Amino acid sequence: MKNVLARRIAAALVAAAFGVACVTNPVTGKSQLSLLGEEEEKALGAQAYGPLIQESYGPVNDPGLQKFLDGVGQGLAKVSHRPALEYEFTVVNANYDNAFALPGGKICITRGLLSRMTTEDQLAGVVGHEVGHVTARHGAQQYTKQMLIGGLLGIGGMILEAEEVRGAPLIMAAAGIGGQLVLLRYSRDHERQSDELGMEYMARAGYNPKGFVESMEILKAGHDKEPSKLEAMFQSHPLTSERIETARRRSAEKYPEQLGRPARAEAFNASTRALKAEAPAFKLMDEGEKLLAKKDARGAAARFDEASRLAPRQAILPALKAIALVEANELRSARESAREAARRDPALFHGRLAGGLAAYRLSDWRDAISELETAEKSVGAQLVTTYYLGRSLEALGDRGQAAEKYKLILQSGATGEQADYAKRRLLEWGVISQTPQQQQPYPR
Repeated sequence: MKNVLARRIAAALVAAAFGVACVTNPVTGKSQLSLLGEEEEKALGAQAYGPLIQESYGPVNDPGLQKFLDGVGQGLAKVSHRPALEYEFTVVNANYDNAFALPGGKICITRGLLSRMTTEDQLAGVVGHEVGHVTARHGAQQYTKQMLIGGLLGIGGMILEAEEVRGAPLIMAAAGIGGQLVLLRYSRDHERQSDELGMEYMARAGYNPKGFVESMEILKAGHDKEPSKLEAMFQSHPLTSERIETARRRSAEKYPEQLGRPARAEAFNASTRALKAEAPAFKLMDEGEKLLAKKDARGAAARFDEASRLAPRQAILPALKAIALVEANELRSARESAREAARRDPALFHGRLAGGLAAYRLSDWRDAISELETAEKSVGAQLVTTYYLGRSLEALGDRGQAAEKYKLILQSGATGEQADYAKRRLLEWGVISQTPQQQQPYPR
């Protein structure tokens, strides 16, 4: 998939150089320069969606809630300018407030944002806005702009990045998931157009446009009260008083009849009841992340443990506990917590990563390999997983496979102790001949 996609993008760049890479925007009907056709657009979104979900702490384990969101999203997509796309909608466990749209119709909303809402109309306003980004091809436009400015740099490895999101720095630095993606920020004009489209779609789908205005007011009030909580949302979706006033005026002038529709609350409340009941657990998770950032690993583990007991379905909580216990060097307890995370969600990256690191430090090389390989199935190869796979293979005496992992690290352009170790081993084994300028001690 990646090689085919890289060839298609390279071909699009060549076409652009001759001024022929133009597509018709489905919303405006106008021709515009684009390096991505619809198939490339869908491929990029599909390729980035899994890593984005994992970076956002995995999907919320609540089938009823996921089904409810999908119903709302599919209803909006059906009345949009691009109803034939294969849309997907996921509630993710991140407790900050945000929503993301990838090209091709892949959309996420965080539990933090959803927990602030009180009606289905408010949810439809946010999801409709994200659908608007997809239908107007904003992701493809930003990608084209970045590529034309940046030239051919890194085409073969580029995947469209969603958002830089707030999370435990240690966790995301270790995981490196976001490093796979090319940062995307929508322009103010894109945001305004998506506001207009989102309200249009929700009105078509039978919702009260007042819900759109209410969702913006909820976010603005939350940001004014607790700026850091909504930092990610406001960085990726700048929300100004002018946009709120425009939405309020648009609803009154363009959709006066629809403003009389009753708010939809009953199904929304039923579907989000469990999510909101878990709010105390995720407040504890936030506290644990802050303690982890302050290097208080044991204190963080205690918060995550309490959170895990309050929300026994969500895998990210024992996974974070396992990561904290690895930092505290309580490896057997870390392994037990990682296994609990895997029981709740076998595909969650953070749990498998913690399990792999604990097994490595316990010298259980085969289990470390199993856990780390499973972690990579969710997000692809990461520096941390590749390095510890190499070390585990080396410990088992499989120098050939270890060398392949170390070569991947050097080819990635990574720097630091892990890259220095990989280079030193490859030099010692005669795989490469370049002499390092500095000798660094082996990392653990």
